[in-house]
Amino acid sequence: MIHLLVLLVAIAGFAGLLYGTPRHQLCLVGRTLPSRIGTRVRWAGWVLLVVSYAMAVLLLGGGYGTVEWAALLTVAALLSIVYLTLRTIAYEARR
Repeated sequence: MIHLLVLLVAIAGFAGLLYGTPRHQLCLVGRTLPSRIGTRVRWAGWVLLVVSYAMAVLLLGGGYGTVEWAALLTVAALLSIVYLTLRTIAYEARR
């Protein structure tokens, strides 16, 4: 259960990074967000990635938690890239 929680927080962190990047906002949100909001969303993404690391280390221990976080971070990044790709394809099909 801990692994799933760390994975979900990491996915949320990557989502924040995706939604905070101006070149991805048009495909994901349908418009470009104001730079101030984009910056806050991007910072929230980084904070969530740090929180996921802290959760992994505190709940699983320093050595195993770091390795587990790296593995879950890889899965979260892959899922985020697949999501972005599918949203981009859907956006291009609507245009």
